[in-house]
Amino acid sequence: MKHFLKVLIVDAASGFYRVQRYPLGAFFGPVDLGLHLAGKYNSLNIGTGIFAGSIFPGSNRLVFNGFSPCWGGFYVSSMGGAGLVWDDLGINLKPAKAMGMTTIKVLDAPQALVELEALLDLPLRA
Repeated sequence: MKHFLKVLIVDAASGFYRVQRYPLGAFFGPVDLGLHLAGKYNSLNIGTGIFAGSIFPGSNRLVFNGFSPCWGGFYVSSMGGAGLVWDDLGINLKPAKAMGMTTIKVLDAPQALVELEALLDLPLRA
């Protein structure tokens, strides 16, 4: 089974974005890959590591990185829990629940938002 790093690449200057997969080995995580992509495309990169969706502590962090035109450096930030796996296949939800994850089967956006609001006890819709 091949493992990939999946990255959302966003070019803030043009509004261009895409999701791309990179084989594990050439790059070892979202920061390593983000450094390469930001240098090549001058992009803001958002991604997760290969253990996203697992029970390992800290593995579900969503990582943001890129070069700052204001400060001239490469910056990394992350948001805990934001890299959780969203799935519309019920077959994957049962094992995730067995590992202690809270799951939402996404049938459509309104339904998913209602369930997520109830789970977080936080209004998400205007």
